[in-house]
Amino acid sequence: MIPVLDLSALAWFLFCWIGYTWFADRRAHESLTLMSAMHEYRLRWMDQMLRREIRIVDSNIVATLARSVAFFASTTIFILAGLLAVLGAMDTAMDVVGELRYAVKSSREVWEIKLLGLLIVFVYAFFKFTWSMRHFNYLSVMIGAAPDSENLPAWTDNFAERAARVSTNATNTFAYRCRLKP
Repeated sequence: MIPVLDLSALAWFLFCWIGYTWFADRRAHESLTLMSAMHEYRLRWMDQMLRREIRIVDSNIVATLARSVAFFASTTIFILAGLLAVLGAMDTAMDVVGELRYAVKSSREVWEIKLLGLLIVFVYAFFKFTWSMRHFNYLSVMIGAAPDSENLPAWTDNFAERAARVSTNATNTFAYRCRLKP
């Protein structure tokens, strides 16, 4: 039997996660947000990138952004490894936590549920981070495939818009659940 306090904590966690996501999605579509303003800057960036002959700065910016996402992805792997280790040595972990003054003793089943919940959250986070890294890789390819700055073809504006959208989707996947409207 799961204690009422644990069930209420789970309900509060889900309410905050889902509620914030709903609020942020709704807010993003109703008013100017930091994410929508940044998309405009990314569009300007890609437009300027097309007019530059040397694009090393652009490649470095994308690499820096991708490194921060890679840091979070690798950190998530360490957290998952730690959670699996705790799951494997649950009796020892329960004894250690049980000796803390402020800790409430729980049954083994409640511990397993809590650890599995944390595993689900961090597996989800890992896949979001790796998906974001994939988008940054796509953006790197797009910068490499950008047309020459001297002979910009007619489709250049569309190219800058698509590259900006890939960059925004990479950032949104990393920092925020919402996607740009098509």
